[in-house]
Parts: sequence; C-alpha cells; structure tokens
Amino acid sequence: GREKQGRFPGRRDRFFDQAFFKKRQGGCMETEKITIRTEFIKLDSFLKYAGLAETGGQAKDAIQAGAVLVNGEVCTQRGKKLRPGDIVTTPDIPDMAFEVAAGGDQ
Repeated sequence: GREKQGRFPGRRDRFFDQAFFKKRQGGCMETEKITIRTEFIKLDSFLKYAGLAETGGQAKDAIQAGAVLVNGEVCTQRGKKLRPGDIVTTPDIPDMAFEVAAGGDQ
C-alpha cells in the first residue's frame, strides 16, 4: 500500500519529529498551551489533537513504548484522562512541553 504522507513523513526511528518543532536557543523548556473545551481529554486523543501524533496508531505506539510523560512521569495508559493543568512531554522533543488548558464552554 501507499505510505500515508502527513505532518511527519518518513518517520522511522522516533515517535515524534523534532524537525517540525524549531530548535529553541538556550535549552530552556517552552510550554505550548493546548486548549480543550471539555472536562478532560484522553492521552491518545491529546497527542493527535496537539499535532504530536498523526494517527491513533502512532499515538498508541508512543504511549506503550514509554515515550510520553504526563506531569513528569512515564504514562503507558492511552486512556489516561488529562485535565487542565496537566503537562505532557516527550524525550523526543526535549525542549517542548504541552499544557492542557481550559477553554470556554466546559
């Protein structure tokens, strides 16, 4: 079959593509707020919503491999409920953190 082209074409040995996120100067962590309009979002859905995973399968593989941290701890539960204030990071993108933020209509 034809390989699906998307945000991370040609990904082979990493779950997330560092090149997509431009390198930051000084090595400090930058936090990107990802706004949700519900009470919570499941971890695998969050990875897709934040643009970290192209597909549910990619999100599942990354989570099961221990490549995703929630609030600084490895999380292998794809159904983990993330709520506003939770921070998601991955060693594949060491200078970025993604914070779940509350939106308007909760």
